[in-house]
Amino acid sequence: MEHFDVAHDESLKGGKKARQYIAALLASLGCLCGGAVLGWTSPALPYLQGEDLNDSLTDDQGSWVGATAPLGALVGALPGGWLADTFGRKAMLLYLAVPYFVSWLMIVFADTSVIILCAARVLCGLSMGATTVITSLYNEEISEVEIRGAIGVYLDLMLSVGILWCYLVGAMVPYLWLAIASCGLPIVFFITFVWMPESPVYLLSRGKDEKAEKALKWLRGVSPDYDYDISYEISHMKNRLDEAVSIASMKKHGFWGDVRETLAKFSWTSPAAEASKIVFGLMLFQQMSGIDAVLFYTVEIFQGAGSSMSAYTCTIIVGVVQVLATGASSLLVELTGRRFLLMISEAAMALCLAILAIYFYFKDSGHDVSSIGWLPLASVTTFVVMFAVGLGPLPWFMMSEVVPTESRDWINAMAVCLNWTLVFTVTKVFSLMLNSMGNAGTFGFFCICCVVGLVFVAVVVPETKGKSLEEIQDDLVKKKGPRLSLTDELENGTKPLDQK
Repeated sequence: MEHFDVAHDESLKGGKKARQYIAALLASLGCLCGGAVLGWTSPALPYLQGEDLNDSLTDDQGSWVGATAPLGALVGALPGGWLADTFGRKAMLLYLAVPYFVSWLMIVFADTSVIILCAARVLCGLSMGATTVITSLYNEEISEVEIRGAIGVYLDLMLSVGILWCYLVGAMVPYLWLAIASCGLPIVFFITFVWMPESPVYLLSRGKDEKAEKALKWLRGVSPDYDYDISYEISHMKNRLDEAVSIASMKKHGFWGDVRETLAKFSWTSPAAEASKIVFGLMLFQQMSGIDAVLFYTVEIFQGAGSSMSAYTCTIIVGVVQVLATGASSLLVELTGRRFLLMISEAAMALCLAILAIYFYFKDSGHDVSSIGWLPLASVTTFVVMFAVGLGPLPWFMMSEVVPTESRDWINAMAVCLNWTLVFTVTKVFSLMLNSMGNAGTFGFFCICCVVGLVFVAVVVPETKGKSLEEIQDDLVKKKGPRLSLTDELENGTKPLDQK
């Protein structure tokens, strides 16, 4: 699977942007379906574990129901790139609407069967994992450089909208009707996105040049009243495809064989090593912030906090604010830059978690905290806002910005797997952490993780704002390239940088 940026030349008039935004937004509705999967646990688990049910779920069973969707996403993300290259970006996204629909039907008829609920969650997780990979690829390939950052946020924005959907509907209708209503989400996605064009890059890779030109003309708004020459972009896409084919021709051992061969030649001073450090680190600290644990168990957190407002009302407020903040990040990311937003995000999230930990410490110690019952809502809301403007969306599209072309297959696959592995792990152990460490200890732990993440961003992560993919790779080469191994230095007749 290769990623391609759309060429940009200051001497050329850019295409119209509206259709690019529309196509990317409709493609991202598949991620809205995934967001509903993630948000479902917040209103559903309190019902499934309620005392009113004769066969209610235990805490351990509930944690498995919550964690099996990320586990499925981990598996589904692995073949996502291959599926997109084999069947097409658009076609594969449409196919993935089917398992989403089937999984919600399974939940409708599952009652409190843990086996059926977990099977349904695994199925929708498989679709969710592949959807996140393919949507990111499609959106990148249809957009011009100057709006790449804004469109890159759509994936996380639609995940947030899907989570909000379950918060809202879950507060208004019974448990069963939430699942029935959610069956409509993949249907809406299918009937709206089916009218959008296939990725021009994919069409060119299949030798369908005329269809690629037609798709690109539509995306750029070419019409009798608006003339835009797409030949430069088509030529640039073909050159990038030729480069990708050249790289692929050198890979003779299959995916995992090439990974082993690459690792055998791996140098800690290479640009690929620097990119791996950045991507894996961002994915690690994104999930170790505890964001998915907070979102999955929002209702239970507010119930435990004894907030002065209804737990479901607090949850809806958090969901609305998350959507608004994620939408705002599409504007901020091109104004302030990636690195600055990441640092502000990590620092503010650490502060919110510290406040939450202190609140629970005093509450669980028997102190009267009724006068500050608003504090949990304020802390969680601010925490989610700061995640949404920085640490949430930025790692996903920075992944395609910093990784060298020849290493993208395995680095991106491993990064996505790492992310979903951490989602599964944090979600599974969160309730166990609450039982063993208490609320204060649990949120204190995530606070420390955010502080370490802040240091990581400050020391390791570069700024990529306004740079083409080629410029970013050049920066990594300049940063790490001169530090050759001793063998390379002797062979090339060069001196180490610190000996000059």
